[in-house]
Amino acid sequence: MGDHLAAAVSNVLGRSPRHLEQAMFADGLSSESLERLRPIVNEQWQMLVRAIVPVVRQFIDEDAAAARLQDQRLRIGMYAYAEGMGHAVGEPAAEPAATASKPARRRRRAE
Repeated sequence: MGDHLAAAVSNVLGRSPRHLEQAMFADGLSSESLERLRPIVNEQWQMLVRAIVPVVRQFIDEDAAAARLQDQRLRIGMYAYAEGMGHAVGEPAAEPAATASKPARRRRRAE
């Protein structure tokens, strides 16, 4: 979680190079739809791992062979989190608790 937060903060501060830090939000799904999506999300993660791990290994080997300083680390992750919205789509949402606060971010709905 620390690396994810560090990427977001670095991007907000305008540091370069910018880090990939993206998310997709979707409201209005049923529990059944979430159960159908979970294996798709897991399959996409496995596809990424199979594609990127050999490339990363190759670059590590190339850096070692070229005697480059190997002082950098990389974390690539993917997460999926789902929970009830507390109301059905089309019904008014409950007022948030006074102590709850969320950072402002752009929201995009899946269409």
